[in-house]
Amino acid sequence: MIAFWKVFIIFDEYTKKMTKESFLKNRQVQDAVIRNFIVMGEAVKALSPTFRDQYPKVRWASINGMRNFIVHDYLDINLQVVWSTVKDNLPLLKKQIVAIVKELKK
Repeated sequence: MIAFWKVFIIFDEYTKKMTKESFLKNRQVQDAVIRNFIVMGEAVKALSPTFRDQYPKVRWASINGMRNFIVHDYLDINLQVVWSTVKDNLPLLKKQIVAIVKELKK
C-alpha cells in the first residue's frame, strides 16, 4: 500500500496546480504521470488475489489494465484520458485506499 501513497503524492505534487491545457503542453509532467500509472499497476499486481477480492469496489483490474495499455501501446496513449483519470478517478481511488489502510490498522 506504500506504493499507492507515493504515487498519490506524486500525482498531487505534479498536477495539483495544473489545468488540462497546461498538462497537455508539459511533456515532463506527462511522462512522470504516465510512469506512475505503471508503478500503480505494478503495485496492484503485487497484491494477492485474495486481498484484491476482499475489496471488490476498488477497480483493481482497471488499474492494471491501464498499466498494461501504457506499457504495451505507449504510442497510442491518449493524454486527455490520462488527465481525466488523474482528476476524475484518482480521488475516489485515494479514498478507497485510505479506507483500506484504516481497516488494516485496526
